[in-house]
Amino acid sequence: MPTNDIKESALAQQTLTAKRIKDVREQKIMLTNYERQLCDTFIINAEGYGLEDEVVEGLKMIETTEPQKVTLSDIKAQFSGEDLDRILDNIMFTAIDYKETKENLKYSGGLQDAIVNSIMERLESISKIKVKKVV
Repeated sequence: MPTNDIKESALAQQTLTAKRIKDVREQKIMLTNYERQLCDTFIINAEGYGLEDEVVEGLKMIETTEPQKVTLSDIKAQFSGEDLDRILDNIMFTAIDYKETKENLKYSGGLQDAIVNSIMERLESISKIKVKKVV
């Protein structure tokens, strides 16, 4: 077992490392927000001045897709009349918005809190794995 001096030294090093992690995270948020502002300006200029196809300093504007929230009702409506069970059985979800799902079950689904909590526990048990990370 380490001596108190070694443990205190290790704790001091952990404190320094923790502060650095927090600093990096704060800087990352600021840089991400700044990048978003610059990208918005780039897009506005490209569209406003007809520069959509121009490559400037290795950057250009492209149109792409981003994920959006989709309910199973949306999926059912999209594939109505098809082999829905086979389709649903093979769809892979990478993220569930637990907060919004819980609210939907309560208010749109009209389910009681105990049932909603049970459903959420079961969803979390199949969709989350334990990993170690610094928070």
